[in-house]
Amino acid sequence: MKNIQHYYDTLDLTQLDNDWNEAHIEDVASSLGLYGAYGLCNKRLKEIAHKDLMWVCTDTHVGISFLFLDKVFVGISMQTARKSDKHYYWKDVDGAKSVRDFIVELMLENNDKEIEYIDFEQDISEWEEHKIRQDELNRQHYEKYIKPNLTNRRI
Repeated sequence: MKNIQHYYDTLDLTQLDNDWNEAHIEDVASSLGLYGAYGLCNKRLKEIAHKDLMWVCTDTHVGISFLFLDKVFVGISMQTARKSDKHYYWKDVDGAKSVRDFIVELMLENNDKEIEYIDFEQDISEWEEHKIRQDELNRQHYEKYIKPNLTNRRI
């Protein structure tokens, strides 16, 4: 019988040094109940696929991957098909908490970059033009479709 421990023991850990093994922060975050973790730069959380547990479904690699935070094993991900959800399972509570804390830290560091501020000097006259066009379209719609039905109704 081959279990998770067997595949972990035979995993090529040299892959941890490759940049292309960075885990998708958004997916991991949502599995931990964290939302809004988009566009975060991740160099510490890695996902390594075991060659005997991965296959290609249409055009996507799926199977079982091992997750590492700062080269410490924290959990696995499983996906059976290209359009199926990816499920995450954690080694223990401490592993899940360390990943959650890492993602929250990233989110807090990047929070100011996501906030958009008002430019009170910005020219927004095109919004007035847009409103005039929309009012005209609404008037035409009313005249063509609504008004005729109102006059032909019986009470």
